[in-house]
Amino acid sequence: KESMKSATFWLDEDEQLQSYDKEKSAKYLELCSEETLAKTVAALEEKKYIVRVAENKDEALAFLKETIPEQSSIYAAGSTTLSQIGWNEYAKSTDVYDDVKTRMFAEEDPEKREELRKSSIGADFWISSVSAITEEGEYTVSDLTG
Repeated sequence: KESMKSATFWLDEDEQLQSYDKEKSAKYLELCSEETLAKTVAALEEKKYIVRVAENKDEALAFLKETIPEQSSIYAAGSTTLSQIGWNEYAKSTDVYDDVKTRMFAEEDPEKREELRKSSIGADFWISSVSAITEEGEYTVSDLTG
């Protein structure tokens, strides 16, 4: 949080969002206050979510590595956040996990690729991110495919 004054840091690095209107989006680009963050964390914890607030992308990546047991099967959804914290490259470059998505995209046989796609839903850990979290602990998920 200290190293980033606003969310423009993330948006500027996302190729899909290069055309966003910074002026119209300005009110949505500021990080929330410590008070709002504390209220949101409390609401999530009240709903029995385990919450960890990362101070930076290195801490977020370390959290994932610590949380997911070695040799687990994983599938990471398309996520700007996962890409920006370095998870996608890490998952592709390590043998610590069985990365179903990487195997699926590397498979040249269409029938085998389809089987891998179908099996991906049963990965030990399916990793994604959310688009927004409210102070009441509710979240919104949307992606490029709707």
